[in-house]
Order: sequence, then structure tokens, then C-alpha cells
Amino acid sequence: MLTLRMDSGDYFKIGENVTVQVFRDSGGKFIVSVDAPREIPIVRGAVLERDGAQKPEHLLAKKPKSPSDRIHNAKQLEKHLARKAEAE
Repeated sequence: MLTLRMDSGDYFKIGENVTVQVFRDSGGKFIVSVDAPREIPIVRGAVLERDGAQKPEHLLAKKPKSPSDRIHNAKQLEKHLARKAEAE
């Protein structure tokens, strides 16, 4: 899964025919604009789930960590494993 950190007004392309643009709205909400050919169905997850579909397993359960958080966590894990190896 690709995770992007974007500023309001930024956009990305999916293939040749789909463009997605995000805008920050009030209260921590976002507006997402999708430009795609009519033959590509675009349906909100809440609508699919209301109609009985399961949430896709690959979706993130919480906000992804920033790169600096991941680096910090990797260093902490290395220290922990080194201490564990010394204790054995």
C-alpha cells in the first residue's frame, strides 16, 4: 500500500486516466476530488459496508508513522535486541 503525506491542493495520478486531488476542510476533515472515466465505479467504503461488503484487510487501522518515527522505532528495536543478546 502506498501512503502519501500531502498538502491541501496536492494531487496524484493513478494510471493514465485517474487523478485524485485532496483539500483540507475544517475540523480535521478532507475533501477528495476524483477525476476518472465514467466506466470506473467510485463508491465510498461506508456505502459498500452498509450494503454488506467487508472492509478490505489491507487498509491501515491507524495513521501511519512518519519516517522519523520509523527511524526512531528501528533504533529502539536495535538497542532492545542488543541488550537481549548481551543478557543471553
